[in-house]
Amino acid sequence: MKNRIYISLPISGRDIEDVESAIKSAAAQIEKHGFKAVSPLEVSPDPESSYAVHIGRGITALLECDAVLVLPGWVESKGCNLEMEAARIYGKKILVNYEMLGHYEKEVEDERHPKS
Repeated sequence: MKNRIYISLPISGRDIEDVESAIKSAAAQIEKHGFKAVSPLEVSPDPESSYAVHIGRGITALLECDAVLVLPGWVESKGCNLEMEAARIYGKKILVNYEMLGHYEKEVEDERHPKS
């Protein structure tokens, strides 16, 4: 089974097309490394839902993932900070840039095929 990586990024107050573009780029990088990308827009697609519903679904999805990739701007985002804290509490791997995907890929490979 592919490891799943949740994409955490600021959404509130941003143009939805910019958010979708950032998620698409992140998903492509994640999938290039052999992982399954989990998008907050896919887990909570209804634009009419409340913020509480969106963040609740996001946290639920994150907890079902192996790692979280946080995109630029997360430090100023309450939602991203909440997701980061959940990731820390539950021992998820936190990736703060695309370069870390390569390191994580090697880590996962080493765990699956330990050297004798």
